[in-house]
Amino acid sequence: MANEGILAVKATAPKYLKGASDQTIRQRVLLSMLDSRGQLKFNVDGHTESNWLIQVRDPQIRQYGDSARQNFTEHDAYESLQIDVRGYIGTDKLSHRTGLLNRGKLAIVNHYDEKLKILMRAARRRIGTDIYADGYATGNEQALIGLGSFMKPDGSVDTDDLVAVPSSSAAYGGKSCQLGALGGSWSADLAVADRPSSLISYDWPLGSGSPEYDALTPKMINAGSTRWPSGTAGWKHNCTTIMRRARQWTRSLGGDGSEPMLHLLCSEFYGEYQDYMESKERIILPHKETSDYGFSRTLNFEGAAIVDDFDVPSQKGYGLNIDELMLFTLHDDLFESEGPEWDTMEQAWLFVVRMAGNLRFNPKHHSEYGVYGS
Repeated sequence: MANEGILAVKATAPKYLKGASDQTIRQRVLLSMLDSRGQLKFNVDGHTESNWLIQVRDPQIRQYGDSARQNFTEHDAYESLQIDVRGYIGTDKLSHRTGLLNRGKLAIVNHYDEKLKILMRAARRRIGTDIYADGYATGNEQALIGLGSFMKPDGSVDTDDLVAVPSSSAAYGGKSCQLGALGGSWSADLAVADRPSSLISYDWPLGSGSPEYDALTPKMINAGSTRWPSGTAGWKHNCTTIMRRARQWTRSLGGDGSEPMLHLLCSEFYGEYQDYMESKERIILPHKETSDYGFSRTLNFEGAAIVDDFDVPSQKGYGLNIDELMLFTLHDDLFESEGPEWDTMEQAWLFVVRMAGNLRFNPKHHSEYGVYGS
């Protein structure tokens, strides 16, 4: 089996993997936006990126009277979050007999190239799917800790609630995402019937309160409620209202710059949004930033991009703030390869494609759109 061919494969593989990684980024609006904003990080220190602090508490500011004796206590403003490094691997081999059937430098390179294309296609699909997955679910112990890890609504949510609150199992970075899990308080000025959620005795996400009360709580906005201005349940009747509320609530609770930059929708939600806009005889404009990346089907909604993603679960949508989301890897690129290496026991040339890294979120700055309650 010509060593010349295998040497050519070894020389070609890193170049192909670079192209494959670039293609993965270009084919995903989310990855392209992360890359453009410096939120796609390669060759990182895994310990540094998987352990970090978030500020959740303000120091106490008291009234002050002249000559009053003051008490001094150390203020702990931070909570630590920790996630582990997760990974994926794809393997294939070039058997001795296949090598003999593909003698010559060009034949072997072409055969290897096709195998890599198939492996990379599968890797792209898996990463695209797991962006939305629950990384804490059984069977996902080494998968990315995706949006589904903390977008977990309480099962008792009422169908007419405007928002769902997180369940007891909703967590991220070793901390609960439930309201009040880190302490704090919230206003209770609205009438019970006017509160967005019937499961809590407070006005959240309306009203006001201390920052630790919802420090890790995402917004899960219920498209199934009849309390929206349309008076009718369903995304197709309330899509613009829901995305506008996501923008309003995220910004009011997280500050300017925290609102969604990207609305990722399932195919049916995307189509219903287009139909809704057409029924109102409104002009649907493209989104310039994502169009510049080559995504011609992205639309513009109040400055944010709207796009359908094949991997978004059915009847779901997400409002994401790209600056509060990071994908990091321990490699020089999104993927790395190894091989081909001859294995006597296998009587084959073995090669590997793999990724080691994870997603990092600030859950407070992200929203999910869905139908909650029963």
